[in-house]
Amino acid sequence: MPDKSGGVTDTAGAASIMDGDGDGFSETDDCADDDPDRHPEAQEVCDGIDNDCDGSVDEELTTTFYTDDDGDGFGAASSGEDACTAPDGAIAQGGDCDDTEDAIHPDAPELCDGIDNDCDDSVDESDAVDANTWYIDGDGDGYGDHAQTVTGCAPGDGHTADASDCDDTDPEISPGAHELCDDLDNDCDGSVDEDDAIDGTAWYLDRDGDGFGDQEVSTTSCSRPTGMIAEGGDCDDTGTFAVWTYPGAAPLDSPAECLKDLDGDDYGDSAPTNESVKAGTDCDDNSAAIYPTSPELCDWVDNDCDLDVDEDPVDGGWFWIDADSDGFGASGEPIWACDGATNALDCDDSVSGDTIAVDVATGSDTNPGSYTAPLLTIQAGIDAASSCVVVAAGTYYEAIDFSGKDLVVTGEDGSGSTTIDASGLGSPVATFMSGETSAAELSGFTLTGGEGYLESSTTSSNCYSNYTCYVYTDTYCGGGLYIDSSDPTLTDLSVEYNTLNAASTTTSGYDTWYTYSFGGGVCALNSAASLTGVDLIENQADQGGGAYVDTDSSVTFEQGWVIANSATDGAGVQVDGGTSSLTNVASLWNEASTDGGGILLVDGTVSAVNVTLAGDDASNGGGLYASGSSTASVWNSIIANAGTGVGVLVDAGSSYSGGYSNVYGNAGGDYSGTTDPTGTSGNISSDPAFTALSDDGDHTNDDVSLGFGSPSVDAGDPDLVYADADGTANDQGAFGGPLGAWN
Repeated sequence: MPDKSGGVTDTAGAASIMDGDGDGFSETDDCADDDPDRHPEAQEVCDGIDNDCDGSVDEELTTTFYTDDDGDGFGAASSGEDACTAPDGAIAQGGDCDDTEDAIHPDAPELCDGIDNDCDDSVDESDAVDANTWYIDGDGDGYGDHAQTVTGCAPGDGHTADASDCDDTDPEISPGAHELCDDLDNDCDGSVDEDDAIDGTAWYLDRDGDGFGDQEVSTTSCSRPTGMIAEGGDCDDTGTFAVWTYPGAAPLDSPAECLKDLDGDDYGDSAPTNESVKAGTDCDDNSAAIYPTSPELCDWVDNDCDLDVDEDPVDGGWFWIDADSDGFGASGEPIWACDGATNALDCDDSVSGDTIAVDVATGSDTNPGSYTAPLLTIQAGIDAASSCVVVAAGTYYEAIDFSGKDLVVTGEDGSGSTTIDASGLGSPVATFMSGETSAAELSGFTLTGGEGYLESSTTSSNCYSNYTCYVYTDTYCGGGLYIDSSDPTLTDLSVEYNTLNAASTTTSGYDTWYTYSFGGGVCALNSAASLTGVDLIENQADQGGGAYVDTDSSVTFEQGWVIANSATDGAGVQVDGGTSSLTNVASLWNEASTDGGGILLVDGTVSAVNVTLAGDDASNGGGLYASGSSTASVWNSIIANAGTGVGVLVDAGSSYSGGYSNVYGNAGGDYSGTTDPTGTSGNISSDPAFTALSDDGDHTNDDVSLGFGSPSVDAGDPDLVYADADGTANDQGAFGGPLGAWN
């Protein structure tokens, strides 16, 4: 307790060390024993004094103030000073990168002026308030495409301020180009082959029809005006005998040497007269429409007196040669003629009747299947044909079976116009199961409504004491296409909305029923099928929603879409013990509830070159899943945006090799079960910048082509064998490589 002398006394009453200010702390502990407000338990205040005797002054109480010389509310970053109160001219807000200019501070708008206005260490960014719109100049002619824009202070490489190019793929076509006689709008003025074309022909007026024009009356144009010719130099184009006066003409001894022109077409072929006409050249002097320079017409008449009929007619059209006159034209380029076939669908143009026609609108079961008398159904056409079947546009409610015939069956107007709908028939839409070879071809159809090929089996066993147990198994395969022990060629097909029964197990008493389904769109068993331009859209099965490739099968997929198919396993493509190659295939929004959203391998082998897997989902392996003892090779491809599952999942017994591919942004990670190859062998992991991809349930508005600035452009294998169709380096994904220009 304190003693009377102001010291501190211990319990024995002896005086201890002095406490001069009476604050309860002795002079040895008190840093200011003459000030009761300063001691170790005092509260520190911002006053420039060590109030709590800890050896520090105003700790954690001061504010950093900055000098604001330009008065813009932000102080110079280098002028910070810690103080209890703001010094004169200082403020608590720093960050000013130029304290001499009040228009430059962190809240200032960025301008295109070569100055860092907003103090973010960048100059003239694209968000500058006065940034300009620039247009992509794809062909480097100084004129841009108005539909492709970027914003910035400066145009940058490949951009221009001019948006008036009408063809940004051709540097010879622009508003600054010269018009040429080539059926193109070279100067982008909306007109073709105008009279200002620099390579136009000079034409001269030929009044007397002697083949030489008046040198003083001419015009220049791409096509010959009526009454004018390309040869000038006529010395008399207007007189009575002008037709006989021209460069190189023989002397005119008498008007009687002229021949009479009976039909008035300026060409004569009759008795002598004083008429001024070309002598002896009219092949029909009774018709003013028939003379040597008359336009040839489709009328079985020699209009131009050249001894040929209907050649190069002005009123003709483009036709294919139809040598056998069966209404079907030979393959190859069309010719300009008076008649012929309007198609190139004849199997053999030297054999009439080898092509069978089918038309749901005009056909009949009793017709012979000719072009003018078609059959009613495609199956009837297949049954009647020996070479090929041509099917007119329309919807055909049937299922077809090639029945072992190596025929070519073609939808005349393509898959967008011709549909085979097998709804309610309980079968695949198209069946190949009788040893058809690659000569069997199906092309130009939409295949829908298929329910698969059904195989049923029953087994029994003795169970319990006096009862036989039965197991019933139903297996469905191939909703759109069922291929078994056959090797068909499939092109230009849309296989869509084919749904197989879901897998199930039911029991009743001692009996059991199993249901399995494989390949909602395509099921290939012991086959070597080729699919080019085949789209698999919104098909469903337990295994292989889009396609199922079984053991001993080898299936190629080229230039096709695999979209929004669903399955328990292998929503897009499932290769189960077989082999498959995918080239220029775009797969998106396929969803498996368990394994393999885009591609599932089960002891299978897959080669994927220039493939895009985007937004495919599965619990295991959203993009690609190599399970069991599988082998996967992925080259120049993109695997991205799996909403569920790993981009590439590889089981311990499987192998994966990848090069020059972009695996990015997959929800479960990009790689699992294999060494992440990113950064080696050309592999990257960057946002591919698709043109349009949104998980809104509507795949029709998605576009997985590469947008402007995509890191996958020219990022594929630089070997020339992989070069894009335009000769540039390979673009990763479905639209790169030699066959990439297919969408």
